[in-house]
Amino acid sequence: MVMPKQPDEKEEDDVIEAVKDETTANETLVPESLSPAEQKLRESLEQEIKGAFYRAGQALLQIREKKLYRSTHSTFEAYCAETFGFTRRYPYYLMEAATIVENLKQCERGVHILPTNEFQIRPLVALSAEEQAEAWLEALERSEGKAPSHNLVKAVVKEKKETEKEFISPITAGQACLIKRTSSPPDISGWGVVISSDEKETKVELWNGSTQIVSTQSVTELTYDKKGLNRLKKLKTRLSALAACDSLEEPGKMLLDYFGHRQSQEELTYLEATLLSVLEREYLKRDKFGETMEEA
Repeated sequence: MVMPKQPDEKEEDDVIEAVKDETTANETLVPESLSPAEQKLRESLEQEIKGAFYRAGQALLQIREKKLYRSTHSTFEAYCAETFGFTRRYPYYLMEAATIVENLKQCERGVHILPTNEFQIRPLVALSAEEQAEAWLEALERSEGKAPSHNLVKAVVKEKKETEKEFISPITAGQACLIKRTSSPPDISGWGVVISSDEKETKVELWNGSTQIVSTQSVTELTYDKKGLNRLKKLKTRLSALAACDSLEEPGKMLLDYFGHRQSQEELTYLEATLLSVLEREYLKRDKFGETMEEA
């Protein structure tokens, strides 16, 4: 199979301009009707032309994966260069394009207009399979159902990548997190354990036992090992019990706030443990909580 020399971007632009000039010159010609057989042949040949890059990419994928070049060449790149006159990168463009077309064919939304050449969809390589289909459908919509240009596809991909950068990754449920101090309301801050999270909102059980829904942008995941996370959860149980005491005085509240913003996953220091135990003996019933808290 003899493959044509692949165009670079400048050459492709020149070809497009030449086609435009020829099209303009032919606009003055009177259209001639095709017979049903001629129309059928034309449509068949057009499909062959449109699918040529896809079939070439599929063939190259098989040759590379099965190493069918090994009888004459030591590398796939050398085989493509000598057999087809390809540059080092072009076979990979064709293989990537074939993979993209497969992804578009398998799209659940249904892609009825497929790409006509490799260069047209080259920008889609930067996206996942699902995103490729979304970007292609968006490009089709903007081009009003016609085959979109390389530049239009490139623009759609750029927009998706920029949106991706702005996306705030949700935190896994059960993980420790830190909520930044905000002015609305100011008391929702400190560490907690994530209940659920998406790109917009995160539901957190705070150190004081309250459950709050905050913006995911204001939440930072705390990387704790299993032991550190267990210590944090035990500490939360103790702090939430104290926070529920109506008789807790201001110095006690200040000390609780300190623990509520303590980010270390290590065990409490001797002084920290002593101060917390003093609060518990003062404000909680020892016969109900004492034994459990000593173990924590």
